[in-house]
Amino acid sequence: MTTLLLLIALVAISALVHEAGHAAVGALCGWKIVGVRVHPLGGIGIAMKQNDPADLWKVAAGGLAASGLLALGFAALGGVWGTVGFTLNAVLLLVNAVPLGPTDGAHILRAWRA
Repeated sequence: MTTLLLLIALVAISALVHEAGHAAVGALCGWKIVGVRVHPLGGIGIAMKQNDPADLWKVAAGGLAASGLLALGFAALGGVWGTVGFTLNAVLLLVNAVPLGPTDGAHILRAWRA
């Protein structure tokens, strides 16, 4: 039971860090955070009012960068939980980088094509 709770906490923290990466880059681009949404299939989303649509790729990349940095942090931690945390965040990064549907990769591709 304790292991399951730790795993759930790890998934929640990873999703929050990923979304915080979006929010941090959005704030650096001058976007205003207007809300937070919980998605049943993908965790948490932060709704922002954008100033410049040309910054969309940067905001999308911020989530990917946050997941990558968190994966590296877990890798440095080592041990079982370091391996689990690394794997979880590496998968989160790779899945979100695929340019299909509502993923960060799709947002980046659409922004570059515009």
